[in-house]
Amino acid sequence: MATNIYHPGSCLGCRDLLMFMMNLASKPGLHNTAHHSVAQTVASLVVTQPVSEAFTLVQNFLQEAQRHHSDWQHIFALLCIGEIGKRIDLNQVPGLGQAISDSFDPPNKEVRLLLLNYLNQSISVFYR
Repeated sequence: MATNIYHPGSCLGCRDLLMFMMNLASKPGLHNTAHHSVAQTVASLVVTQPVSEAFTLVQNFLQEAQRHHSDWQHIFALLCIGEIGKRIDLNQVPGLGQAISDSFDPPNKEVRLLLLNYLNQSISVFYR
């Protein structure tokens, strides 16, 4: 006898899925490629939301990137913003440009290298 896993009113919503993905990304030992894949998934969820909600979520990621709790939280927040920015125009998000510029000035060389690598990949995709 098959059971139906969908029950109206009890399925996961976008916020639930976003929280799940954020928790997954915060696990220690997650590989760089996995962070990027999770960021792509987060972006896919965010762009399904109304533009005002998507901008609010981008601002949340921006605040997270500026907190610098850990290098991986910083990188993951910027990866999410970058992936969202591939799908929707983020020019209306206040302070985004400055926050990204500030991200290239962390003391950790690994953060700078990962950000430069991601930027390079994004530019090469843009010009194909």
